[in-house]
Amino acid sequence: MKVDMPDEKNNLYLFEAIELRAEYDARIKTLGSLLPENRESEGFLSRKSSEYDVEKSVDDFDVEKTRSEIKTLRTKQRKINNEIQKTNFNRTIKVGEDILTLAEALEFRKQINEDIKELANQFKESAYAKVIYKNKNSLRNI
Repeated sequence: MKVDMPDEKNNLYLFEAIELRAEYDARIKTLGSLLPENRESEGFLSRKSSEYDVEKSVDDFDVEKTRSEIKTLRTKQRKINNEIQKTNFNRTIKVGEDILTLAEALEFRKQINEDIKELANQFKESAYAKVIYKNKNSLRNI
């Protein structure tokens, strides 16, 4: 996989690609929040002292340059997502006697986690009995 953080052989390990994708996501979110159209509307606790105050970006902040940087990061993000997906389908691992692609192993893991969650819920329900008090002298277990 060839992306932005290659080693001497121009390779990027999968875990590095996933970390890089997270960095792209965070950077896009941060830069996007700076754009004028994404600024939060004025609320009850606004910084404005009157309704005639206007916010103006500082001289060093270039909105078009920020938009261009976001576009570049989104392009890189799409490319790295494509490479991660290709890797997930092209690489295999051996589990017991079976050989699975990474995508299959990830789906298998997802299903196991859902099964564990369901078993945990069943365990919680079976650990306690619901008791209904009709009057002072009678108890009924459900």
